[in-house]
Amino acid sequence: NLVCNQNCENMVEKAGYVCNAEGDIFSCYMQNSADVAKVIIPNGASNQQSSTHNYIPNKIVVVLGTNSTVQWYNQDDTPSSVTGDLKKFDSTSILPNHSWTFVFDKPGIYWYHSEPYPWMHAEVIVLPSESVPVIPEGPIHP
Repeated sequence: NLVCNQNCENMVEKAGYVCNAEGDIFSCYMQNSADVAKVIIPNGASNQQSSTHNYIPNKIVVVLGTNSTVQWYNQDDTPSSVTGDLKKFDSTSILPNHSWTFVFDKPGIYWYHSEPYPWMHAEVIVLPSESVPVIPEGPIHP
């Protein structure tokens, strides 16, 4: 998120951000992208012995402003979660047949897991809208 004043609001919104006024402070965030990337928490994911014990897909690549809105849908029969390994995002509990959506607003590699089911882990790679290198925000996972 970035903070802008009224003078830069138009410029920031033209770059794909949305500004909300709160008194003299304008808080800005990346606008929902045109396409939503979907990730499924499949039925059986809560059972480590299941053949579907992970997010599907367990690795996605998105582009800021294009498909950087990601929605996780829980098809399992128990609650699950989507929690960033570095706590950059956290869905808390996603009930069965419910979803949670997050808008990524910075390029990077984001690893995440399920709090109740530590064997569930995946990653979102967020590419910038232009071609610049993406640097991971934490330790490299195998």
